[in-house]
Amino acid sequence: MLIFLFLRKQNRTMRKIYLFLFVIFCLSESTFAQFVQIGSSTTTSSYLSGPYYRSSATSTFNYSKYAYIYTASELAAIPAGSMITQIEWQKASGTITAPNTFEILLANNSATSLVSGTTWGTLTAGSSSAYNNTNQGFMVTGPGWESFILTTPFIYTGGTLQIMTDHVKLGSASAANPFYREAATGMAIGWASGAAGSSATTLTTTYGNNRPNIRIYYVPGNACTGSISAGITVSSASNVCPSVPFNLSLSGNTLASGITYQWQSAPSATGPWTSIPGATNGA
Repeated sequence: MLIFLFLRKQNRTMRKIYLFLFVIFCLSESTFAQFVQIGSSTTTSSYLSGPYYRSSATSTFNYSKYAYIYTASELAAIPAGSMITQIEWQKASGTITAPNTFEILLANNSATSLVSGTTWGTLTAGSSSAYNNTNQGFMVTGPGWESFILTTPFIYTGGTLQIMTDHVKLGSASAANPFYREAATGMAIGWASGAAGSSATTLTTTYGNNRPNIRIYYVPGNACTGSISAGITVSSASNVCPSVPFNLSLSGNTLASGITYQWQSAPSATGPWTSIPGATNGA
């Protein structure tokens, strides 16, 4: 099956941008989510290890980024083609009131380790933003599991799963926010600072070498027949202007295993159409 989804955006200079999306091949989802848990340690000296940084209520380090990898053997219980729907990290203590900005990005790859000094831009290349909240509160006082239901479920294709988090603290913290964590040398790197980061930010083992205990919820995919819905395209900006970044995503589309995407762009509705490199996700 081949579905074309056309979008026209118009900026203030009346220059038109056209995009369309190919959506092909459908697998349905089963009804009940399951989860795998990786890590069971109760070591708590782990605010350095993420998924966000807060060493004390008065810390000036309000920006943090983390990256973790989970191998195929660790995720053996998750069938390839399953849909990841929710992520939880096991928290020891502490709260941060809203608003905060918190994003979770996911990627399928074949990495066996993370290299200290890798830039954020390199780490996130080809990833999908699965959760992004600009009014996030971290209110689990601990001990307990802090849960994030993904706003864009992610299809796990087998192999390594890379999970990345990006946090900006804006609300008030009650104290340090440590998580229970396990030693995972070469599988976690991070960064924290009092100044905002960028794609050039380098993540190091200074803030890594440990992974917080995690639960990854998934829905196994099963083969099906029938039609799928491409949904509608949503823009993060109501007015699109030159040199102003904006994001396009889908709403109301079929969430199922085995759906592949390819965004294309053209200077006009009649083309020529060109595939956008790396634009193979639903957002």
